[in-house]
Parts: sequence; C-alpha cells; structure tokens
Amino acid sequence: MSAISDIGKPIRKPRGRPRVDAKPLTVRVPPEELAALDAWIARQPEPRPSRPEALRRLAAKGLAGEGSGEGEVSGEG
Repeated sequence: MSAISDIGKPIRKPRGRPRVDAKPLTVRVPPEELAALDAWIARQPEPRPSRPEALRRLAAKGLAGEGSGEGEVSGEG
C-alpha cells in the first residue's frame, strides 16, 4: 500500500559530493594565506575550484615538483 501513497512524491537523492576513498583533513589557515588561496582561485578559469579542490590541486602540483618554491602560492593554474 505504501507504493500507491508514494506516487508523485519526488525521489530523494543524497546531497553533496559522492563518497570517495579518501580521509578528511582539517587544517587551520592564517588569514593572509587564505586570502592568497582565494586570489589563486579567482585567477582560475570558470568553473573555479572550491577551496578544498584548490588545496588538492596546489598540493598535487607541489608534490609533483611543479610549485614555485617553499612557502609561496603560485599564480599558475
């Protein structure tokens, strides 16, 4: 009987990003570094990355040896 009462009701889909095989990482970022991150994001083409995605991209570049140097945020993207 519940199937009949469910006719016309929208199907609820899970919200947010699909689960991936990753571990959450919480970091505190000083205001000046956050401003530099936001400036880097603003220079990226549309669609611009979110802060978490920007951090993932910058970390991947840095770990691959593509960073501009220790402690600097590159304007490349």
